[in-house]
Amino acid sequence: MHWLDEDLQKEYVKIYHTSMSVEEFKQKWLDLQAKHEARFGEIAEKSRKDIEQEMQTAQEQYNNQKEQEAKTFKPIQAESKSETYKDEVKANFW
Repeated sequence: MHWLDEDLQKEYVKIYHTSMSVEEFKQKWLDLQAKHEARFGEIAEKSRKDIEQEMQTAQEQYNNQKEQEAKTFKPIQAESKSETYKDEVKANFW
């Protein structure tokens, strides 16, 4: 029961350490189970909303990054002025 909050844990312990009839125990147990399920549902809903918000934020950041990359990319346009293969000896000798 480590996933419960402290109040519910104390209530579960209190039920086990008191002396009562079986019918009374059943009723208190069912009441606690209902509280637990309601609390667990709240926690699950909050977690789901937090996860959805984080996913949306991550998607927006990814889209912004892709847009920035698309905007900033400019291919290099260069013209080769290399004279590596020019035969200087022939040109100067004759």
